[in-house]
Amino acid sequence: MLKSVVLGLLLLAAGARADVLHQEQFSEGTADLSWFSSWGESADQVAVDWMTGNPSADGFIGTLGNGLSGGGVGTALVDAPDLTDYQLSAQVYLVPGTTHYRGIVGRATEFTTDTTSTWGFYAFVADLSEGTGMGDERLMLRKWLPGGTAMTTIKVWTRAELGDLYPATEGWYNLGMAFAGSQITCSLNGQTLPDGTRSDDAFTGGGFGVYYFDFADMDGHLSFDDVLVEGETRVDRPVTPAGLALGNPWPNPFNPSVRVPVQLERAARLTARVYDLGGRLVSTLADGQWAAGLHELHWNGQDAAGRPAASGLYLLRVESAGTTRETRLTLLR
Repeated sequence: MLKSVVLGLLLLAAGARADVLHQEQFSEGTADLSWFSSWGESADQVAVDWMTGNPSADGFIGTLGNGLSGGGVGTALVDAPDLTDYQLSAQVYLVPGTTHYRGIVGRATEFTTDTTSTWGFYAFVADLSEGTGMGDERLMLRKWLPGGTAMTTIKVWTRAELGDLYPATEGWYNLGMAFAGSQITCSLNGQTLPDGTRSDDAFTGGGFGVYYFDFADMDGHLSFDDVLVEGETRVDRPVTPAGLALGNPWPNPFNPSVRVPVQLERAARLTARVYDLGGRLVSTLADGQWAAGLHELHWNGQDAAGRPAASGLYLLRVESAGTTRETRLTLLR
């Protein structure tokens, strides 16, 4: 509670205000947000169903299946690359005694090449399998890294550690994640979990969603409702054209190469140059006409002559149609 009060005071002092950025209640039987599958298949998108006694009391909920990828996995995301620090919560229907992971996803980030697209994200999930050997009564903060073959676990909360917080009965539970810089805070029903703030910098921003994994029941589904994303809007932030946006560099720090997503609202000439901190040009990554859409810049850590650049900080400056975006890259040899 004290942390929340202090954070609120700091935000007010910095000229910021908390806003509802995104919300989904499936009112009137439709989805208000643009949900999609990170697996690229329509079968995994959110469907709207009817369930009495749902949290928003209107009868409508979202459901998510798990029939994709051959592994019983379902994810549904809302792409929001401009989100960095924000608070995400959703009502998720949990069923103790069954072998599945049910939860929420935050800071979902897309990484693309000329031929492929993959997503990375943080996931806060409940595994309430109760002695089945598949995990045994726990909540987990995990991350899915692009190109990975399995989730990486950041923190596990056992039933013993959670005590009365553990979701021991079937029903609706509010799962929450709050992002502030590299800090991730997980909560259940509005209460921060014991030792519930962890540090991880794999993803510095991105969208949100829900996650469902179940090997035992390939026809199962996740039920969820009342998705809420809140964040701080800087009242003194200058308004700039929205035709050019940069995603988060990945990996960063890097060796030997780094990728940076670039979004163009419309076709335009684009230049992308890497400078050292002394302002000297190191490498030109792009200089020409680009189509509208999502692209990706690559830097192999070499200068214009093909020589390896030294370890250190570099500035990537991208310009298009009178708009400039910059991000820092850290090369570690």
